[in-house]
Amino acid sequence: MTSTRCASYAFLFLTFLCCVAQKGSTQDMNEKAFISVSLQIIGKGTVRAYQDANGNHDVTGYFTMATVTNQQDTAIVLWIMSCGWPTANWITNNDSAYCGNFGCDINIPDDIRLKPHQSIHFYGLLRRSRQNPFCRKVKLGFKYYRNLVDLWNFPNSKIKPAPPAVYWSNEVEIKDNLFQYQIDSAAAGGYYNTHNTLVHSAIKKNQVKDLNL
Repeated sequence: MTSTRCASYAFLFLTFLCCVAQKGSTQDMNEKAFISVSLQIIGKGTVRAYQDANGNHDVTGYFTMATVTNQQDTAIVLWIMSCGWPTANWITNNDSAYCGNFGCDINIPDDIRLKPHQSIHFYGLLRRSRQNPFCRKVKLGFKYYRNLVDLWNFPNSKIKPAPPAVYWSNEVEIKDNLFQYQIDSAAAGGYYNTHNTLVHSAIKKNQVKDLNL
């Protein structure tokens, strides 16, 4: 009787440890520190793209750099589309802007392996949606796919894709920063200047003598 009771206690204890281990593993995946995402908007510009439905080739938007960093002490694997990652792996937090995708000849899944604290940079174009009032505050969300079957739809597959975890960037104000300069407020006591650098260059060369600055 005693041995049976001890065996029951041991079974319950082992079951408890398994539950704790599974819960801990899930919490590690859901922690904000698993990966970090940062966003920078460089400025407004126009790129040459494939012809759209209206016959236009030139597309205007805001040049972005989104960075995903592995915050773990071990390597991680994430799946992206080779050229369709702007729409397959990125979303915005408002409907007035979206990540532009210009397509390519071959769009296939690509596994990215990041070493501990290594980063990958995505250079894209943030486009304005004409159907909604334009909101100039935006965040980008990175859709983290751990497995190929979660990203790529295999015909007749019986495996149900798992929804990706979404990690959000910092909030950024959308504005045109081209041909401007900015001194870091932390290093310059809050001083901020966005004069056109071409004007200042002309002043130094004495090409402009009378400017109302």
